[in-house]
Amino acid sequence: MTTWHFTSSRGQDMGCYTADTLIDALDAVCRDAGYRDHADAAAQGIGFDGKIVEEGYGEPCEGRR
Repeated sequence: MTTWHFTSSRGQDMGCYTADTLIDALDAVCRDAGYRDHADAAAQGIGFDGKIVEEGYGEPCEGRR
């Protein structure tokens, strides 16, 4: 599993998510925002245009989910 750190386009730290794939991590971000998954958010016109940084395998990250 890999940890990704998400930052919004406005600079808001959205936390770190650990998942098997980036898509799984993005789905988790969207679930935390109240959507079923990334596809559901995209279908409602909500896209992610911020910054995603791969933190590495099992690396601790503040705000980890």
